Amino acid sequence: MKNYRIKILIISMLLAMALAAETCFAEDFTGDPDPETAVPILIDEEVQCSIGKPGDFSTYSFTPAEGGKYEFFSFNLLDDRVHDTYGLIMAYNDEQKRFETVAESSSGGAGSHFSIGFDAAAGTTYYLKARYADDQNTGGFGVKVTRTGYIEPEANTLVVTPSKKTYKLKAKSLNKKAKVVKPFEVRTPQGAVSYNVSVSGKSRKYLSFRKGKVTIKKGTKKGRYTMTVKVTAAGNENYLPMTKSCRITVVVK
Repeated sequence: MKNYRIKILIISMLLAMALAAETCFAEDFTGDPDPETAVPILIDEEVQCSIGKPGDFSTYSFTPAEGGKYEFFSFNLLDDRVHDTYGLIMAYNDEQKRFETVAESSSGGAGSHFSIGFDAAAGTTYYLKARYADDQNTGGFGVKVTRTGYIEPEANTLVVTPSKKTYKLKAKSLNKKAKVVKPFEVRTPQGAVSYNVSVSGKSRKYLSFRKGKVTIKKGTKKGRYTMTVKVTAAGNENYLPMTKSCRITVVVK
């Protein structure tokens, strides 16, 4: 009787361990990747994904030099056995300060292999995970990343909002010191921002522009002065360049 109870206890412990292992596997596979242990994979490189024991999976790191459309997929490599495979792609979200799932797929490719298409940004590291869909299977298969196309750049989101149409000042207020104004606000530019200033005639003598601000110099005489500033957002791989003009008018009385 005592031996029977011991056997029951051992079986219960083994079942609990198996359940815990299965739960741990599910959490690990969908959990945050470990950048230190991820295996780097290059574009068009065929890599062997070996599953030595139930619950195993492999994690790879992929950092594209160019942005575009890519595909992460599995294929038969070690033998002709066909098993469902499962793939998962994650990346770190700098704004949210956490890893997020980019895409995942099970058996979307040839035979019963996964195939995941995703848009990738240049210089961003993506973590690619692969395993059998049935975590009790063992063996191995191949994985690969290929480029399938380019991302068409969108219109730049640059917004330039003028602060005022005309700045009206009294000459007396400029006798002792200059006046500095911020003539516009630049919002949501995609790419580096640069300025091109156009000013001529007497306006050149009394107006200057630096770092987004206009200085109306000390001693400016009565009159009407103008300046045109072209604001350019250089764009990037996802956004086109854009330039917007802002005309600044100063009236001194």
